Amino acid sequence: IGLRHLRRTLITRARIEGFLLDDHASEYETAIADLLSWYKQGFLQTREDVAEGIESVPHAFVRMLRGENFGKQLVEL
Repeated sequence: IGLRHLRRTLITRARIEGFLLDDHASEYETAIADLLSWYKQGFLQTREDVAEGIESVPHAFVRMLRGENFGKQLVEL
């Protein structure tokens, strides 16, 4: 959290708590099944930003670093 938001965090008594995936290992199997089901039903959708050709790699990389892409930045070769 940046200093910009620290004051609001303190005033609202918000909590900041880390999340470690390994803490929930016992729930993996159920989570995978649920996610797969939701994806198949169309509840989860992926977004991809596809550039074409090896020559587009530098431009696609810079766009990704600047946050100008949406979803996963891919380059189709």
